[in-house]
Amino acid sequence: MEQKPPELPAVIPFKRKRRLINGKRILLKNAASAKNGKPKKIFPVHGGASKVLRSGVLHAGGVLGRAFYDEVKGLTAHLGGDPTRPQARLIEQGGRLHLLEAMGWAEVLGAGCLIRPDGSPYPAVDVLLRVMRERRETLKLLGLKRHTKLVPTLQEVLQGGGNAAR
Repeated sequence: MEQKPPELPAVIPFKRKRRLINGKRILLKNAASAKNGKPKKIFPVHGGASKVLRSGVLHAGGVLGRAFYDEVKGLTAHLGGDPTRPQARLIEQGGRLHLLEAMGWAEVLGAGCLIRPDGSPYPAVDVLLRVMRERRETLKLLGLKRHTKLVPTLQEVLQGGGNAAR
């Protein structure tokens, strides 16, 4: 009598590895899952419709990333070094607005002038003013106050050469 080899199933089901923890069989997680769950660091190259400037994680090795993290570090130090969660979110928003303000100023400088021949401002100027206003409001929410500077009067400038202050 001929012996036939045992028939194998057409599809071998894949069983994920499990471990017994506290009397329960728990699925083991893939080691690559943790790496895949972290947000990717992106290098923004312009300020167009970039999602990075709104909510992404900036790479600290680039010029924009360094500027962002320097601004965040400075605002954090100003608040005492240990901000609450809402303060940390405002600090992050202030850092992003700082980048947008710098890019807006670069656009204004690239335009060469502020007002078009027909009397309307360039769009870059309008964007810059809105970003500056938003950043000022964010800094006010963080508790930063404007410092007033003593300005000499015209008489003091004419008499003392401009070095005298009130």
